[in-house]
Amino acid sequence: MGSSENINHRFFFPALFLFLGATTLISFINYLLFHTIAELFSIVIGCLIFMIAWTARDRIENSFLLFIGVGYLFIVGLDLLHTLAFKGMNIFAGYDANLPTQLWIAARSLEAATLLIAAFLIPRKVDLRLQFGIYFALVVALIWSIFTPGVFPDCFIEGSGLTSFKIYMEYLLSILFATTIVLIYQKRAYFEPRILHLMIAALGATIIAELAFTFYIDVYGLSNLIGHLFKIISFALIYLALVETGIRRPLEILYRDLAESEEKFRGLFQTMKEGFALHEIVKDDDGNAVDYRILEVNPAFEEILSIPAESAINTTARELYGTEEPPFLDRYAAVADGGEPITFEEDVPQLKRHFRISVFSEKTNTFATIFNDITRSVEDQKALSLANKKLNLLTSLTRHDIFNNITAAEGYLYLIDTTDMPPDTIRYINGLREQIGAIQRKNEFSRDYQNMGIQAPTWQSLEKNIEEYLADHTDTGDITIEHNLTGYEIYADPMLPRVFENLIGNALIHGKTLTSIRWHTEEKEDSLLIICEDDGVGVVDEKKESIFRPAFGRSHGFGLYLVSEILSITEITIRENGVYGEGARFEIQVPAEKFRRNS
Repeated sequence: MGSSENINHRFFFPALFLFLGATTLISFINYLLFHTIAELFSIVIGCLIFMIAWTARDRIENSFLLFIGVGYLFIVGLDLLHTLAFKGMNIFAGYDANLPTQLWIAARSLEAATLLIAAFLIPRKVDLRLQFGIYFALVVALIWSIFTPGVFPDCFIEGSGLTSFKIYMEYLLSILFATTIVLIYQKRAYFEPRILHLMIAALGATIIAELAFTFYIDVYGLSNLIGHLFKIISFALIYLALVETGIRRPLEILYRDLAESEEKFRGLFQTMKEGFALHEIVKDDDGNAVDYRILEVNPAFEEILSIPAESAINTTARELYGTEEPPFLDRYAAVADGGEPITFEEDVPQLKRHFRISVFSEKTNTFATIFNDITRSVEDQKALSLANKKLNLLTSLTRHDIFNNITAAEGYLYLIDTTDMPPDTIRYINGLREQIGAIQRKNEFSRDYQNMGIQAPTWQSLEKNIEEYLADHTDTGDITIEHNLTGYEIYADPMLPRVFENLIGNALIHGKTLTSIRWHTEEKEDSLLIICEDDGVGVVDEKKESIFRPAFGRSHGFGLYLVSEILSITEITIRENGVYGEGARFEIQVPAEKFRRNS
């Protein structure tokens, strides 16, 4: 980068000084020609400054350079009128040397204001379209005031030279340019060092030019010549700053970023563990996809498939895999024809492998695949599934045998005549009955727990679940069960009915003073609350969490634990939030994505 900058400046500055020398020589031959060339040079440079800033506005982050880029279009518009009105051009009849001097002051005032405002705006964003509209209105107003007699102050009087207004304005403008230098130096952190130096040099040249314009009496004089030469230098330096920022530097950054991106993605391509292959579709004369050709592969492709890259590249799928039909041709062709990216898992018999394949296309008739060999995972999953089936079969048989033994034991106890037995013996027998009942409940719990999570969750109607429970349980005595669960479905394990059964059963067993149970819902912004509350004794504060742990209590120690586990499969939670002495209140909180309204 440094060498290209040196080469750029090696040609720029000699060319600039050669131009200055040539125009100076021309001034001694024909000053009007010199003035026209100098001003037209500045006008062209000013237009280029605008075009660079406007076309590169999305790439130039420096608001100062953007603001002056737009401003210079209007500044050189006034300079063009100044050039046409200069003494000897004879374009504006009836006007003397005062007109071009007034236009000069207007242009330099607009330039000073532009540079100063731009410095104040750093680092704020600039609305260039708004600036364009304001400047257009301002320039129209300035031109009107100059061409309307008596509105704009006189700046030059034939025979006596510059007016006090013109001289004081040049000093004021010099002060404004100097102030701009101070401001941009204070905000130098927003400039690259080279750009900062160019802008300070340009402003310095402008100050010298303005001071030179305070001395001349004749518009063809030496002071006027020096002022124009330094104006050329100023415009040229600002142009160079815009070229550096808006064209050359962004292109260098662009090429550097492209190189870095290519290097980064090439590194990813070479080191990724997934296989990658780029393909093109091969079609017959009728335009039907009949095969696909491999264009590029990564090292992981070679490792996973044990196929060297040189054997794969530029080879069709039929040739490479030795099959009559190219694997997955229909799916690949659909994606290559502008379809959506897809991911699928499939067995490839020819390779005796199972793959997970992602397919996408960035260009019609081509597609890329990224794939993993998941053969080991699939085999492990099959083995695990087989082991689970065997384990479930074993536990089912064992549970069935235990149930048969319990039934037999209960039958023998029933046959025992306790009429003449001592009280202690009767107590022992009753205790035995309780223990057999506990074994039976644990046996039933193991069945429920085994079934939980085996089948995929489904959308289930709350109203249907509670209605089915009430239809099967009509023996609730004097206890009333009410519900208002209409209109909602939740995504839950198929064992959701056991949640209703256990919560209602828990209230019936432990409610003591229970007379009613009520189910209802409360919808919040991010969840749905399903509430089961009763008017029983409730739950003491110190047990509100422990009731959801396994083996809590003596008789029904697994019911609420089972409820919590069933709900947690789909990230649904439950808590007890009632007031002891007033009744229990179980709140089931369903996340937003796990409930929906039904018709």
